[in-house]
Parts: sequence; structure tokens; C-alpha cells
Amino acid sequence: MIGVEFTSCAIRGDIIEIGMETVKMETTSMTIRCDVKNKHTEEKITKDEAIIF
Repeated sequence: MIGVEFTSCAIRGDIIEIGMETVKMETTSMTIRCDVKNKHTEEKITKDEAIIF
């Protein structure tokens, strides 16, 4: 993970949606993209373009 930038916050009781997408699969690693948003307001909480495992 390179870094996480929060663009808004979630408070207790909020329902959040976490979406993940595979960007690249290699022999010994994989890269995924992650989006997190508030389910009710559709407001984006954070986005990470490259999480490498």
C-alpha cells in the first residue's frame, strides 16, 4: 500500500461499502484497487489505487 488519503469520515452507525478490483496478477504478487464509500450518502471515504500483496 503506497498511502491512504481520507476524503471524508464515517461515524458509528454508518454503513460503508468496500469495493475491490484486481488490477494485475503476476507469478508471486497481485495488485488490487480499493474504494470505500458511505452506503447511504454515496460519499467517497477513501480510495487506494494500488495495494500490492
